Amino acid sequence: MRKFFLILFSFSILFGQEFAVEQLTDIKGKVKNPVFPQFELNWPGNLSFSLHPYETNLFFEHYVKTKSDTNSNIAYLKFNYDERAFEEELFYLTNNSFIQKNISVTAFPKYYVMWQTNKNGNWDIEYTVRLDDTTWSEPKILIGTEEDETNPEFINMIGTVGDNEFRNTIWFTFERDNKVYLAEFEDSLKNLELVYTNQENFLYSNAQSCLTDPYDKEIYVASERFEPGNENKQIVLTHKNIETGVWNDEVVISDSANSHNPKFIQFGFTSPGPYFLSFEIETEERNSVNIAYDEDYENLYSKGLTELETNPAVNTYGLFSYIYLIVTKQSSSADIDFYFPFIYKQVQNDSTFVVMGQGYYDDNKILVHVKNDSTGFTVGPVAAYPEAMLSYMVWTDVTSNGTNLFGAKRYDDLGAVNENSKLKKSITLFQNYPNPFNPTTTIKFAIPSVERPYRASLQTKLIVYDILGREVKTLLNKPMPPGEYEIEFDGSNLPSGVYLYRLTASEYIKTRKMVLIK
Repeated sequence: MRKFFLILFSFSILFGQEFAVEQLTDIKGKVKNPVFPQFELNWPGNLSFSLHPYETNLFFEHYVKTKSDTNSNIAYLKFNYDERAFEEELFYLTNNSFIQKNISVTAFPKYYVMWQTNKNGNWDIEYTVRLDDTTWSEPKILIGTEEDETNPEFINMIGTVGDNEFRNTIWFTFERDNKVYLAEFEDSLKNLELVYTNQENFLYSNAQSCLTDPYDKEIYVASERFEPGNENKQIVLTHKNIETGVWNDEVVISDSANSHNPKFIQFGFTSPGPYFLSFEIETEERNSVNIAYDEDYENLYSKGLTELETNPAVNTYGLFSYIYLIVTKQSSSADIDFYFPFIYKQVQNDSTFVVMGQGYYDDNKILVHVKNDSTGFTVGPVAAYPEAMLSYMVWTDVTSNGTNLFGAKRYDDLGAVNENSKLKKSITLFQNYPNPFNPTTTIKFAIPSVERPYRASLQTKLIVYDILGREVKTLLNKPMPPGEYEIEFDGSNLPSGVYLYRLTASEYIKTRKMVLIK
């Protein structure tokens, strides 16, 4: 039976709804490593945006013997679009007495699920492809040698690579003998290549990859790098163009203490592509998630780092985030709403929490206490509805019969796409002028004169954020009567870069992008 738990505190009302924690599974054994599919443009539907989604599944590992972890199979839940919830019935892609783990899933150009298995006596990489809404192909070994092949990871990419020879190609990384390989895959294995060639002095692990832009065709690979016998690791990054095929020299992104667990995340706007590189730094005092960024937004090689949480008493782990964009029907592509649902783990005073939020990173963060210190967690889009995009934030926690999945819904308003609200249609946030600017620019917005019971003014906020969603300056925060307004923003004390300004008035939220060039 599905269980719900209502979390009541200062951030419990989100988009007009109470924040509820839902127990998604109630099974014996141990559930680990939940994974959502990667959808094209992060929309769980087709590219016509018909609001009729492909079926969204939530995949995970199910261990029957909880103490030894000697048997696990790949299972999944189906999302019910009409009920706006995951169904209770479990489905299995594998059913054997071996270990299947480290799942990776992509829904384009086809719906593939990949994992590592030991059913042949050592670790091999296996996969299946969805044939229709109810049928999956028989699992098949894709890469299997006498050595161990581990940690398969589909490339992070926002869309397929144009209308060319790579249109139906997917890439993934894996590891063999502490070496990182990039595989090219299209129904079968097409190509396999070694990524890092400095093998005499270093070992590599935990590789992640991304395609920054389908048209630039640049593949980036980040990994942990370490010397034999040295527990401290570095984060290194390299890239190549998929047409020229030449790898650049690897660059050290972080060599602070023990730098580990690289992830390509979507967290705000960036150029090129929607990706930032995050990783963790472990010192004697704490573990912290850091985000690398390039101030010129020319590539993913960082010129600076920012900590996810600066409080020295707080430990953070494993940030997951993605972004999607909404372009309104009546406006140009510059008129956009954007959202980036996120989740990460936080430990403070020996208590473990999963941290989630609505909108920007600093907005309405929600902490849910978990009993499972090694909780696994993820976030992903599940359905597009006429009024909102629905995401689920998912994690594991201890229950009376083992470890199970828990989740919480997040609705992101589709704004003016469906023109359901007279008020939302009428409120306007204009593009700043001039843009680009140096160092001042004017931001204009309009609040309409429509009937609003009990008050003539709307509580209005106008806030500027940096590209990571951190608040830079609050320009306005007070009730505003109907009318047109202009506010000057001065960026004299800020570095060049992309900034975002967001207008919030009643239930209306609109965001635009501006560029400061000095």
